[in-house]
Amino acid sequence: MKRYVWLLGMVLASSVGAGEIYVAPNGNDAAKGTLEAPMATLAGAQKRWRAETEPVDVILRGGEYGCTQTLEITEADAALRSVRAYRGEKPVLYGSQPVRGTWETWKGGIRRVELSADQREAFSSPGQLFMGGTRLLRARYPNFDSQNPVKGGFLYVFRSMYGEEGIGGDVGCIHNAGDSLTYAIDAPEAGTYAVWIYYGTHMASYNNATMDGRTVLVVNGGPEVPLTNLKDTGAWSPQAWAHCCDVTLKKGRNVVRWINKKGGGMNIGGWKFLRSNQKILVPADAFTASVGKQLTVHYDGVKNAFHAAAGELKPAWAGGDVVLKIFQSGSCRAFMEVVSIQSIDEKSGRVYLSGPECVAKLATGDRYFLENHLDFLDAPGEWYLDRKTGILYLYPLQNSVENVRFGVCGTLISVKRKTPLLLEGLTFTETAFTYNDGCVGYSMGSRGVVEIAGEGVTVRDCRFENIGRYAVVMSGGGRNVVRYCTIYNSGQGGVLLIQSNDNDVSDNVIENIGLEYKHIGGVVLERESSGNNVTHNFIQNSSRYGISLKNAGGNNEISFNDVRNTSLETYDTGAIEVTQGDRNFQSGSRIRNNRVLDTNGYSCIGPKEIAMSWGIYLDSFAGGYLVENNYVNRTTRGGFMFQGGKGNVLRNNVFLNASMSQGHFSNYVQNSEDLVFEHNVVAFSNPEAAWFSQGKNLPEVLTCDHNIYWRYGGGLETLPGFVQWKRLGFDAHSLVADPMFVDIREDDARLKPDSPCLKAGFQPIDLSNVGPRKRE
Repeated sequence: MKRYVWLLGMVLASSVGAGEIYVAPNGNDAAKGTLEAPMATLAGAQKRWRAETEPVDVILRGGEYGCTQTLEITEADAALRSVRAYRGEKPVLYGSQPVRGTWETWKGGIRRVELSADQREAFSSPGQLFMGGTRLLRARYPNFDSQNPVKGGFLYVFRSMYGEEGIGGDVGCIHNAGDSLTYAIDAPEAGTYAVWIYYGTHMASYNNATMDGRTVLVVNGGPEVPLTNLKDTGAWSPQAWAHCCDVTLKKGRNVVRWINKKGGGMNIGGWKFLRSNQKILVPADAFTASVGKQLTVHYDGVKNAFHAAAGELKPAWAGGDVVLKIFQSGSCRAFMEVVSIQSIDEKSGRVYLSGPECVAKLATGDRYFLENHLDFLDAPGEWYLDRKTGILYLYPLQNSVENVRFGVCGTLISVKRKTPLLLEGLTFTETAFTYNDGCVGYSMGSRGVVEIAGEGVTVRDCRFENIGRYAVVMSGGGRNVVRYCTIYNSGQGGVLLIQSNDNDVSDNVIENIGLEYKHIGGVVLERESSGNNVTHNFIQNSSRYGISLKNAGGNNEISFNDVRNTSLETYDTGAIEVTQGDRNFQSGSRIRNNRVLDTNGYSCIGPKEIAMSWGIYLDSFAGGYLVENNYVNRTTRGGFMFQGGKGNVLRNNVFLNASMSQGHFSNYVQNSEDLVFEHNVVAFSNPEAAWFSQGKNLPEVLTCDHNIYWRYGGGLETLPGFVQWKRLGFDAHSLVADPMFVDIREDDARLKPDSPCLKAGFQPIDLSNVGPRKRE
C-alpha cells in the first residue's frame, strides 16, 4: 500500500488553503459561489474555476443535481483540485430527468403520458426508467419472475437451425452403404427442380476419394438419380451448397429418399429444391424415416436464427423496437446477446435475427425473452415507450406515478488530464447506457459513469446506485484510486481498467451487477494493465465475474477481497478469473488471502439446469501466478482451474465443497509446465462428487504433494478418481484426514488445536482482515 499513500496525501493536502466554490440546488449560477451565495450547477461553476489561476475546491451542498450532459474535465481545468460534498451532507448527481406532462389512466391499471418533443429526444435509447429510486423493467415477455429471477421468466429455443440459411440440424455418421434418409416434400407445382445440397465431406483424406456418384436420390419410387459435383470441402461438418442433380416432382406430396449406395462419408445440413421462382427448403433432420445404425443429428445452430415453438411468438413482434435477449450457448454460454427480430414465421416457428450482437451460434434449449412491445406490458413495474408517438406507458408499482424519471446521460464526469483530482462524497444515480458501450460478445465494456483518461484521480467515498454503465472506467494513464465507494445495481460492472497501470481499487462494496449486460465483473483489468492493487473489496451478486484479469499484464495484486455469489447467470467462469492469450508470458501477479463463496456458473438446456464454475480460474494460458492463502467454499466444478498456463503455484489454500469435482488440471494443448500444487486443503461432502478433472501428461508438468484431503462421510481412498490420481505418482506425502475446521458451514475456517493440518505444515488462514477496512 505504500506506493499509493503519496497520491492520497497529495490530493487531500492540495485542498488545504485552496479557493472554494460552493454549489447548491437552490443556488444561482450568477452568484459569487460562496457559502452564503452558492452557484447552482457544476457547469456554471466550471466557467468560474476556469478563470482562476490558484487551486480551487468545488464543494457541493446536499440535494439533487440534474446532469443532462457530461462534465468534461481537461487541462483547461488546471485550477480544479477537488469536487466534494459539504461536510455531513449528501449531494446526489442524477443522470435522469423527471417525466413532465399529465398522466392519464389507460386500461387495466396502466397509466400513460405524452412526452414533449424535447423529452422524446432526451430519452436515451434503449432507455432506463426509475420511480422513487427504483429501476423499472421494460415490458417483457415472459414476465420477470421476482421469486426466481435467475432461472424463471424465460422461453427456450425449441430447435436450433443449421446451415447457411438456418434450415436444420446436421445429419452425420451416414457413411455405410445402405444408409438412407426419407423426406416428405410438398411441391407447389409439378416440374423439374434443381436439387442443391448443403454438405461437408473430407473423403480426400481417404486415398483422395470423392462422394461423386456414391449416393442417389429416389423420387416417388422412381429411378435412382446419382448425386454429383460433391467436391471435398476439407471438413466433415456442412460447409458449402452444391447443385447435385435435377429431379421431377409432382404437385403436392412427394416422397424423396436419399440412399448411400457405395459407402463413404458426408454430413448433410439441408436441401433446396429450386424451380423458377419456387424454393423449397428442407432441413436435413426433417426426415420421416431413416436407416443407419450410427446415424447422428448434431444441432450446432446458426448465429441469426432458431425455431421457436409453433405459435409461441407473433409475427407482429418482428421489426420495430422489440429486442430479443438470448443466453447463447455457442460461445461457452459466457454472455447474453441483445438482438433485433427480423422476421417470425408463426406457423413454422422460424425466427430470424439481426444486429451486431449476433456473434454466437444458438442451440436448442437456449433461454431468452423479449422486451419493448406494448403487448408485453402486463405486470406492475413495467413500462413501454412508443417512440413513434412519444407516448410513455407505465404499469405503476403501487398505483402511483409520482417521481418518475428517465435516464438521459450515461457518463456524468469525464477526466482527461494528468494532474491530481479528488472526487469525494458524491452520489451518482439513475444514469443511462446504450447498446454501443462495448459489451458485444466477449467484450467487457468500455464506458463508465466516471471515466478517467489521465493520472492522479481519486474517487473516494462515493456511491453509485441504479447506474447503466460501469461506475468507474480508467482507460490509459494510471496512479488513480477508487476507495471506500459503494456500487449498487449496475447495468454493467463495477470498476474497469483498460491499459491502465499502478492504480489502487480498494475497500469498496460492489453489489448487484450485470443487470443489463452479463459478461462483466466487479473489478476488471484489461489489456496490459499492470502494477494494480485490487484489495479489500466486498463483491457480491454478479452475473459473471467477481474479479477478472483479461490479458492484464503483470505484477497485479489481488488480495483480501471478499467475493460472494458470482457467476449467477453465466457458465464456464470463475469468481476470480484470469485469461491470457500469450502462451509463455509470466505475469508475476498474486492472488492471495481472498475469501470466495458460492460460485455458481449457471446455464440451462431448456428447463434442465447445468453449471460450470471454479472459485479461482486460471484460464487459457494464464501463467506466472502465485495463488496462496485463499479460502474457497461452495463451487460447482472445483475450487480452482489450471488451464494451459506455465509457472503457476497454488499453495496453502482451502478448497471446500465443490459439488461436481474438486478442481481441474487441464494442461490445455499440452502447453503447461512447472505447475505446483502443495500444502492445500481439499475437502468435500457430496458423495456424488468426483475427484480432480485432469488432462494429458500431468506427471510431466505438475508437482503435487504435501496436501490434506478429506471426504466427509469417508471413502476417499476408494474413490476411483482418487485411486487413479495416486497411481500417477502424485501426493506421496499428502494426508487423508479431517482438517478439523471450527465450522465450515458458517465459513469459519479457523483450525481446531488438534488439526492435522498444523502438523502437516499448512499455515492457518486469517480471514479477519478480508473485505473493506475502516475508513482512514
